[in-house]
Amino acid sequence: MVKYSRHKVDRILLTAYQMFIGSLFLIIISSFAVNPLSLNFNFKALLLFVYLAFISAAAFGIWFYLIKYNRLGYISIYRFIIPISGSLLSALFLPEETIGANTIIALLMVSYGIVMINRVQQERQLH
Repeated sequence: MVKYSRHKVDRILLTAYQMFIGSLFLIIISSFAVNPLSLNFNFKALLLFVYLAFISAAAFGIWFYLIKYNRLGYISIYRFIIPISGSLLSALFLPEETIGANTIIALLMVSYGIVMINRVQQERQLH
């Protein structure tokens, strides 16, 4: 959606619309699965909600800034860093999360893939 309307509408505004409409759909769908009165929505939950909304908006803003000034094929490989950082941060902050041998091997393989793709692209630029 952003690709086709980027010249007509501001990317940040379009992202805000997408996130808002998506959140409405999620609220409607979740209202069938969970009783809204059973939720304990306090001030701490509100702060967490605002924090997560800010992080998501900032991530999309950075992504669209990178797309504007770089080739999409070049920067899209870095999206594979998301599961690496997610796994490491989960193991760091969540006491019940552990990193096993399979996870370490998978993270190393993803990291190796990122390095190899960047190496191939650098070699192509030199030739």
